[in-house]
Amino acid sequence: MIKDTLPKFVAEIPEMAALFRAEQPELDGIEEEAKAWAKEFSQPTERSFAIFEEFFGFPKNDTLSPEKRRERILARLYFTAPITKKGMEEQLGKIGGIPVSITENADEQTITVRFTGQMGIPRYLDDIKKEMELIRPFHIVPVYEYLFITLGEYAGKTLADIKGRTIGACAESIA
Repeated sequence: MIKDTLPKFVAEIPEMAALFRAEQPELDGIEEEAKAWAKEFSQPTERSFAIFEEFFGFPKNDTLSPEKRRERILARLYFTAPITKKGMEEQLGKIGGIPVSITENADEQTITVRFTGQMGIPRYLDDIKKEMELIRPFHIVPVYEYLFITLGEYAGKTLADIKGRTIGACAESIA
C-alpha cells in the first residue's frame, strides 16, 4: 500500500487518507498488471538453459542433469581470456566434472591434458575437447592422456596383494 512508503504523520492527514482510498484500487490494478507482464517475459529454467546452450554452442544434450547444464553455462560465463595454465585446468575440470592437470611443453608447442580424477576415458570427453578448442591458444596443440591400470602393474602380485579388487574391476582396468 502506498501509505506504507510515506512518513506516518503524512499518512494520518485526513486529506491524504481520502486520497489513498481513492487511488489505491488503481494502484493495485497497475501492480497486478506489472506482475503479469513480468511473468509473461520471464523464462522457465529449462527454456533458459536451452537458450544459453545454443548461444554458447554447446551440443543439445537433454540427458545432462540441470546442475551439470548450469555448471557448463556458468563456467563459460565466468571464462576470461587470455587463460593461464591454472585457469585452463579449472575450466576443463568444471566442464568435464573431473580434475585435470596440464603439463606444458614449450619446445613442441603442446600441452598435455591428464585426467587425474578417474580411470579410463572421461564421460564428458567430447565437451572437454570442444571447450579446449575454444580456450586454447591457437599455436598450442593439446594432447590427452588417460589413466589406465596396465597388466604390468599386476605382474608378480598375488591375490592377497590385490585384495579388495574384484576380478571384474581388474579386467575393466586392464581392458
